[in-house]
Amino acid sequence: MRETIISDTSSLLAFYEIGAMPVLQRMYSRIATTSAVQKEFEYPLPTWVVVCEPLEEHVQSVRQRFKLDLGEITAIALALSLPKSTLIIDEAAGRRVAKELGIQVTGTLGILLKAKKQGIIPAVRPLIRKLQAVNFRMGVPLITAILSEAGEN
Repeated sequence: MRETIISDTSSLLAFYEIGAMPVLQRMYSRIATTSAVQKEFEYPLPTWVVVCEPLEEHVQSVRQRFKLDLGEITAIALALSLPKSTLIIDEAAGRRVAKELGIQVTGTLGILLKAKKQGIIPAVRPLIRKLQAVNFRMGVPLITAILSEAGEN
């Protein structure tokens, strides 16, 4: 069974707003998301992003146990519904919940780092600058760590 990549809203928006959706597509030829995330995204989704619905029991379980927005709740619930999946999620609370539930997570900067290591992009720093220009929230320690691991310090 192939790994399913699931995205919450923030990463889709980040890649869209900096014009890097092709990077995301090259990294993962297909990404799953939910209709709640699709609504939060507010732009037409590319054809390689498919909308799936999580099991309602997972939605209710996550909603009752954690205080998150609907996009995060449904993305986490979808990851619970699809074994062997990785969830792309950036918000600290959502990441914490997903990890607590045993879900493998990555984020926007992690994807950029992986893209550089795979030779899909030549450098991470220019894309981090673009993310900063669109007010994507990321802390200086995280940026420093990513740039260091990318060999761009």
